Amino acid sequence: MTATYSDAEWVLYNEAQLEQHYLADFERWLRQVLDHAGTVEDALRWMTQEERDNGWMTHSQDAERWVWKQGFLFTDRGREVVEMLKRIWEMEY
Repeated sequence: MTATYSDAEWVLYNEAQLEQHYLADFERWLRQVLDHAGTVEDALRWMTQEERDNGWMTHSQDAERWVWKQGFLFTDRGREVVEMLKRIWEMEY
């Protein structure tokens, strides 16, 4: 099957919809943790602590991988969260 321009547009539209769905899920989770953490930085630290304890949060690419797993890396908010995680965990770049 040969993809047409409209097929490609449809795929991009669906990807954007999925990103927004995953972003909304993440923001709900963040608000739940934030109720106890007090600051966004503390909430993100708590949300990623298990990964850090297992050695998966040592490099900036690990922050990108974590946000990618949440499903919204390629959004403005995804890039913002990656930068916050880099600062929180003082990652090498």
